[in-house]
Amino acid sequence: MRFTLWQMEEEAERMRQRSLGGVEGAATNQTHATQEIVRLKAELERLERQCSESLAQQQSRHSAECGSLRDQLQESENMRDTLQREVCLLYIFLFFK
Repeated sequence: MRFTLWQMEEEAERMRQRSLGGVEGAATNQTHATQEIVRLKAELERLERQCSESLAQQQSRHSAECGSLRDQLQESENMRDTLQREVCLLYIFLFFK
């Protein structure tokens, strides 16, 4: 079960309100609410950790892809320069022949 932070806070508030609602079973309700809050906080921490790990992986993939694209660009620019030199040589050869 996945909760957003807002949903967790709403659920905790509902539990708090229920626990304050009546004298009978107040201790049981308070204990249940406390346990649920602890569970929800643990779930939130787990989700935050997952998001952090996912972000780190995405950043790593992005960096690797950028590096690869830079290498491809450099290779393409080198090839362009080589071809431009060849065209100039051909032009000179044909023009001065």
